[in-house]
Amino acid sequence: MLKMAATRTWAKPGRIELVRYFVASVFALLVDIALLMLLTQAFAIHYLAANVLSFVSGSIVAYLISTHWVFEKHRLSNKPLEYLIFVLIGVLGLGVNEAALWTCMEVLVWSLLPAKLVSACISFLFNFAARKILLFT
Repeated sequence: MLKMAATRTWAKPGRIELVRYFVASVFALLVDIALLMLLTQAFAIHYLAANVLSFVSGSIVAYLISTHWVFEKHRLSNKPLEYLIFVLIGVLGLGVNEAALWTCMEVLVWSLLPAKLVSACISFLFNFAARKILLFT
């Protein structure tokens, strides 16, 4: 009985959404990192330029999964407007991601993969909070 109560307490919609958003973000991050590594290693594209392309690709994956699996209730019924706001939040998240990546690479002198993972964690928290507050109830 006590175990069931603890399970029900943990399994609140906001927590379920956070876990699902985390899963979706991990999948999107895999796309992001794979493309980043491909662009920087195989095509010698500068890491900041490659990061924009890889981040956008990951964001598209995140949007598709988020709107179909993560968030059950939408604030907006207008899908094009919802997507526009989702993208605008993503652009702000990209700015957060780029700033964190640059800081890790240039100031802290980390290698690319650890820097990308830290910047992804920071932008994950920003994007989840902003999207939850502005788009999904």
